[in-house]
Amino acid sequence: MTNRFLTAACAATMVFAAGCGSSGSGSFLSGKLIVADGKEGVNGSIYTIDPETGEIGDEVGTLPRGLTAMVTAPDGTIYGVTSYMTTDTDGAGNLRLYRFVSDNATQTLEAELVGDLDEIAEENETDAPGYVIAGLVYIDGTLYGHETDVEDPAFYSIDPETGIMEELGTAEGYGSYGAGIATDSDGTIYGILNEFLVTIDPDDGSVDEEIAEWENNTDDGSYITDLTFVEGRLLGLVVYETAEDTILVEIDPETGETEEIGVLPGDIAAITYVP
Repeated sequence: MTNRFLTAACAATMVFAAGCGSSGSGSFLSGKLIVADGKEGVNGSIYTIDPETGEIGDEVGTLPRGLTAMVTAPDGTIYGVTSYMTTDTDGAGNLRLYRFVSDNATQTLEAELVGDLDEIAEENETDAPGYVIAGLVYIDGTLYGHETDVEDPAFYSIDPETGIMEELGTAEGYGSYGAGIATDSDGTIYGILNEFLVTIDPDDGSVDEEIAEWENNTDDGSYITDLTFVEGRLLGLVVYETAEDTILVEIDPETGETEEIGVLPGDIAAITYVP
């Protein structure tokens, strides 16, 4: 179903060279595509899915909170960020960074809280996001996060061990919606900014190139929430405001053309590939 969500705008991309690690993490999930649900509530799950069909596979972990973005480090450690839209019985802040470590003996993921990002920022007098982190990438030992639902969404570096954030810059003039980001094997950062598929400069969060324009962004309330690369293929999650389903799509990173792969439950908003 080509061109359902994106239409080509321009073709060139600029590469930012960064070490993204080698394949083969040693995790029981190595070579697997996983998604997380629970974005609208406290609890949820992490599942494997088939990248060819979108079919849901095994449940491999339980979320302490709903996630808006996930990314996998080269050693197989998975990081995820929660949303302000979730609720919590302890009344604490909602924007938290978690790491998920593979337990190969039990074939499950164990969640470890890095910290509440707002509390960390307050304690260290450092930057904190204005709202939700809707995309994560991992480059050379540092997490980078893309903010959403604020004017001129900011781009942050995040220390994966401490949760300390630094605002690097914004993509001005692209509206309030910053969403999923992902890196290819060369380290190029691809991201969604409102109705555009772009490449992003990690030094300051600015747009390197516009690749495609997303024609449906305002027509039917659809938007891409998260991105990941699977052995050279760029996959994304398309969510509809009024629908119960999430659509798994493949996106051509050179033209922005998309093809529907399969239908997932509507509560799924985060995706990552484990190398």
